[in-house]
Amino acid sequence: MFTLEVLDSILASFHKETAHKKYFKSIEILLYQNILFKDKLTHLMIEKSLGKLISDNYVVKIASETLTKDSTDIFTYELTWEGNFFLFQGGYTGEYLEKHEEKKRLLKLENEQIIIARNTGKIQKQQVVLSIILVVLTGVTAVYYILEILKFLGYFQKLN
Repeated sequence: MFTLEVLDSILASFHKETAHKKYFKSIEILLYQNILFKDKLTHLMIEKSLGKLISDNYVVKIASETLTKDSTDIFTYELTWEGNFFLFQGGYTGEYLEKHEEKKRLLKLENEQIIIARNTGKIQKQQVVLSIILVVLTGVTAVYYILEILKFLGYFQKLN
């Protein structure tokens, strides 16, 4: 979750200031100012995060027109339209939370369906047993009434 917050912070940093193009150092300084990232963040993590944003086409890396002493400031970074749209859609954390919540909901639904299926199976077995008992009792009752009808008609007196 921490890396997703770093990615969202980098994207959001383009909206905090009026400059559309940012140097690596300015992004790094902005991230180090965040209290949540201060102890956990490294230079390599920021580079990898920018690489991820570039590969996702949310940020573009542009060769700088003015060279500075620092070798990392050879390039500037700029937010793309896709990056801007993605940020307004909730960014990485919003997307992650949405997918995570959807997975949890689906797992809960699947577990409930399994429980319902098991209970349905038990109920069906009980209904089969009850049906068998009713068939046997109906058969016994039918035999009894047939015997009573035969007795009423005097069939058993004719046999003696």
